[in-house]
Amino acid sequence: MDKKLEQHNSQSYHFEFVGFADFKKVLKDLIKFLPYYRFDKIIKRHSQEIFYDIKSHLLADAGIAISKCTEDGESSLNIRKIYSVKELKKPSEKFLFGICDYDEQPKDYSYQMASLIESSFKMPFSTDTESIIKQTVPIIEINIKADKYQIICGTGYRAIMQYETVVYKDLNSGRKEERIGMTFKFPIDERPEKEEILSTIDKKIKGLALNNISRFEIAKKLLFSTPVEVIPEEQSNEEQ
Repeated sequence: MDKKLEQHNSQSYHFEFVGFADFKKVLKDLIKFLPYYRFDKIIKRHSQEIFYDIKSHLLADAGIAISKCTEDGESSLNIRKIYSVKELKKPSEKFLFGICDYDEQPKDYSYQMASLIESSFKMPFSTDTESIIKQTVPIIEINIKADKYQIICGTGYRAIMQYETVVYKDLNSGRKEERIGMTFKFPIDERPEKEEILSTIDKKIKGLALNNISRFEIAKKLLFSTPVEVIPEEQSNEEQ
């Protein structure tokens, strides 16, 4: 396995449908408002990503997400750096640790992973990172079924659009949450075409709302957030 972190060459933007919007309407509007772009359907995609941590979610609390992604029979281990709100809401950064066998897990590469994480992200752990990675177990499973489209501009610029059904699962409790939405994947380099597409969605596509966090953060909110307790009105008045 390669022993260096390689940043993924694309950045993803996740959108949710709002109001009475559906994919057909959104696609029609995209074609209307982006006349110099083509939207070519290429394949149906199925992928699975499993995230690993210890029971106390120590890695996640430190802003690190380790996962194994499997698609088209190939598996890879990945490391994400999740930035806090205090860090100007930077989007997460995803790095490829390396290709692996389907049955391999992060703990099989605990030494190499720990070295790269500590040198790249300066982990604020009081215990050594290697021992933490050795204890990791699967905590979240994300399954994605998608219709994949290629966005092609007359300038030669290309990006990816996916219409997705995503199932998030807490592997400890078995709880599942399903969401339908769209993801746009752009090359990591900043280009005017990317800004034009995102600006068009923001200003003219009324049926999409940006969920500007990673899938891991979406999964955490859906699966682990504690619901707010609603105090009955009568009880509230009595306490006053």
